[in-house]
Amino acid sequence: MKLKLTQTQLVALHRFFMDHVISEKPGTIIDRLILLHMLKIYKKLRTKAEEPFTGKGFSINLSQEEALAYYEYFFNRSLGEQYRYEHNFIQSHIAQIDRAYA
Repeated sequence: MKLKLTQTQLVALHRFFMDHVISEKPGTIIDRLILLHMLKIYKKLRTKAEEPFTGKGFSINLSQEEALAYYEYFFNRSLGEQYRYEHNFIQSHIAQIDRAYA
């Protein structure tokens, strides 16, 4: 599945992953499994953020497992007021994943 991102969204999501996701300590085995897939997504975000713009856009492709982990990670998570921008486009991603895999 393609996670559609603008350049601004890519940078914001990459920063959120750097600040929160990659340093998170999983509490359960399920949390660890989700985090492993989220780290794969982070690598894709980092690669896309660091490569020169080629005109192909800023979207990344997620496997079904990665998409479901993204959904599960963000579905009931409150990001706080400082991440309102990220929250808004992540909610559209969650709806897209829900439509694709529900």
